[in-house]
Amino acid sequence: MKKMKLVKTQICLFMYDELLNKKYIVINEIKQKFDINERTLFRYINEIRCYLSNFFKGFDIVYSRHDSKYYLIRIEKK
Repeated sequence: MKKMKLVKTQICLFMYDELLNKKYIVINEIKQKFDINERTLFRYINEIRCYLSNFFKGFDIVYSRHDSKYYLIRIEKK
């Protein structure tokens, strides 16, 4: 299967859409799909986190070591 070569914005939007729809993204699937390394993936996750922080303050992205996924979570205000 041919790897997709896209720009950063397109990959970040895809990842954001996956988080909205599935509530998680699998690290290895994203790395393989877009032919990016883990460091790049981490930078893209941080871009999405910044977006959420600026525009949707009630949400964040957390990493689960147990299943190697990033999850979109709602932050409960105290």
